[in-house]
Amino acid sequence: MPRWKEGTPEAVMKLWEWQYAGATHFTASLFMLIAKADTNNALKLRRVYPEEVDAFRRWHLSANPETFFQQFFEPEPEPKDPEWLKSS
Repeated sequence: MPRWKEGTPEAVMKLWEWQYAGATHFTASLFMLIAKADTNNALKLRRVYPEEVDAFRRWHLSANPETFFQQFFEPEPEPKDPEWLKSS
């Protein structure tokens, strides 16, 4: 699981789980419904789930859907050498 930056919208985290980590049945169904919705139905869904529809739209329209999530991740810490490798 990634370490999310503070302030990352919950809808973005749910979207990532749907794509990569196995979201709940409800969340998976919601994003599949958003993906299939025509314009009229997407507007109706947006009234009830505005954050999820917006997150899906930004992800779907991004140049690279996988790298879309990178902006929300904390950088990975640099690996440290184990103590036994350090010279005295």
